[in-house]
Amino acid sequence: MKIVILNYTGNRRNWGCQTTSRNLLSFLQTTFAHVDSFDIEMIPLPAEHPVDKLVERTHGKRIESIYRQNSPPLLDLKFLEDLVRMRFGQYADMAQRADMLVFQGEGSIGPVNHFRGLRLFALPFLAAHSWKKPVYSMNQTLYATTHKHGETLASIFRPFKMVAVREMCSYQFARNIGLSNTVLCPDMAFAEEVYAGQSNSEKPYFCVVGSAALKLFNLQTLGKLISRIIELTGLEPLFIYPNKKEKKIFDKLFPDHRSFISSVHHNITDILPVLSSAKFLIGGRYHSAITALTQGTPVILLPGNTFKSEGIGPMLDMSIAVHDAKEIVAIEKEVKHIITEGDLLRIKIIEAVNRNKQKIELLSQYFVELTDNTSPSQQYSDPKYSPLTPEVCEVIDFGKHHKIYKKQNSNLKYRFKFFAGAALKTCISDAVDDGSIERTFTKFTVT
Repeated sequence: MKIVILNYTGNRRNWGCQTTSRNLLSFLQTTFAHVDSFDIEMIPLPAEHPVDKLVERTHGKRIESIYRQNSPPLLDLKFLEDLVRMRFGQYADMAQRADMLVFQGEGSIGPVNHFRGLRLFALPFLAAHSWKKPVYSMNQTLYATTHKHGETLASIFRPFKMVAVREMCSYQFARNIGLSNTVLCPDMAFAEEVYAGQSNSEKPYFCVVGSAALKLFNLQTLGKLISRIIELTGLEPLFIYPNKKEKKIFDKLFPDHRSFISSVHHNITDILPVLSSAKFLIGGRYHSAITALTQGTPVILLPGNTFKSEGIGPMLDMSIAVHDAKEIVAIEKEVKHIITEGDLLRIKIIEAVNRNKQKIELLSQYFVELTDNTSPSQQYSDPKYSPLTPEVCEVIDFGKHHKIYKKQNSNLKYRFKFFAGAALKTCISDAVDDGSIERTFTKFTVT
């Protein structure tokens, strides 16, 4: 049996992607260990390239209309497949030869350009519709800025054999848009083991991370918040940043504090002791938060790029609010609670994380049964799998930060300039950096 992981992100420099991907690979190897002969191959998520902007600008409307159809015409599927074979080359053949496809995506699915391009959805969509392959979606956060895009998401994910979303907000959203093939299972990063050692920091500290929506924050307010926490606790801040731009922001806000660590230039082995030894973590990065939680480290959440953080508390059955940076009084209260009840809180967090690890093990059993059965209805009705399909008893409110999420995911601006004309031919080499796709685009025609 050949299993192909679509849009694999384990080769990216981001340690959060590495963690999820590594544990997903381990999950699949454990789940199908009983199969005499199986092979796992990966198709990496290609880095964004000018060719993607070309496709979105010239063919975006048609691509989106194809994604919205439950039974696309053969002519549309042929059009999409021609583009896919140019964009993915040999990887399209790899997907077509697979016995099973696991769609990892990027974690968060929400930006409007995902619906108008090829990078994320085209391969799994073709696999399900044209090549009649079983597709299983894992580690997903489902989000849409509009009702229309919610319907498009439903159309894309409906033919998949399983859609495993990673937190309660996405589960609630998936059910609302009519995806009956949805199960709730934590991000595979929750399978991370607790680091046994300590960091080499001389002073007690807390970790500060930014947010994928940091450009929408009031940075002066964020600066006042972190300064107030330093004053309140006497702890040193340790800033974890993913890029130079974010480091410059922190550097400017806190010129007197020089404790920085790059999440790009350090892998998960370097990061775990840092998160494990911190008193707490504050910020709006999802993977930083859940990896800290796997180590028992409390988190104070700020908005990210979707409502995924609102789903962390309900997933753990704990009260973990997502605050605006200006809610200094409420955040001060949380900080004081963490400082005074830290040891007890860590025990509760580890217990909650362990319950989530049990859900991942349960999903493994469910996955095996599902792959042996053409219909999921029997599995859904089995009481032992009820933790994977809970009732949505309490609607999770993410309205407070909805403007941030919507604005963050609505951007359709093109960062590349194109010349007008009836037809434009371009030769593009090195389509994706980091060696993700080693091929050349030639004579890509735009009309």
